Amino acid sequence: EYEGHGDGVLVTTADGRQRQADLLVGADGINSRVRASMLNDGDPRYAGYYCWRGVASGDAGLPAGWAAEYWGDGLRFGGCTIDGDRTYWFAVQTGPPGGATVDAGTTNRLRALYSDFAPEVRRLLEATDPRAIIGGDIADRDPVAEWSRGRVTLLGDAAHAMTPNLGQGACQAIEDALVLGDQLAGVDAAGVAAALSEYQRIRIPRANKTVRMARRVGNVARMENRVGVAVRDGVLRATPSSMLRSQLTSAWKLPY
Repeated sequence: EYEGHGDGVLVTTADGRQRQADLLVGADGINSRVRASMLNDGDPRYAGYYCWRGVASGDAGLPAGWAAEYWGDGLRFGGCTIDGDRTYWFAVQTGPPGGATVDAGTTNRLRALYSDFAPEVRRLLEATDPRAIIGGDIADRDPVAEWSRGRVTLLGDAAHAMTPNLGQGACQAIEDALVLGDQLAGVDAAGVAAALSEYQRIRIPRANKTVRMARRVGNVARMENRVGVAVRDGVLRATPSSMLRSQLTSAWKLPY
């Protein structure tokens, strides 16, 4: 926790130690304790689906630069080549939290779940060391109107945790660091609060937009009602690829 004073911030760590500083940047993740002290806005929001992740090694029969994502009824699988003969993949299933368990039977479970998917899916699963598969729930945070107060601010997932549907979580954190660094450059202690206020003014609109866009993509992708899935798939097939590409890549265009 922390206490703000006119000329600094007093931070108390979990083990009781105290530190005095000119400013405090809470970059402590989706379960940020700095955020809890500042906003007291509760726990992260479960997105309605969980995910397994792994890295396949060896020959999975995929060309260099391969990247794809496959959607089904409440199921999704995607991945991309990393370097050499390694390919990152993820497998998503709609359901209550806690479903992405990992044990000796995980690979067989995934094979069964995705048995109707493209052949690449089975090849990637077979090329992955079962001991290297990880699983967990997907969550985000509701957008907020402020994340700076006085000499204290938030950065990254502490400020705007988002679902990974756009691959923008770490990217947005890097943008935070860039803008925050620019605002603090050359500022003395007396100007810290104003610099943090300007940082959030610049970053909040774009970060919140990305949180909402990632959430919308996830909600569409996680559909499991057959009628809804059929409508979704029909709309996507009818939408020009250039329009879909433009919507997704808009997150990559920096306004500053």
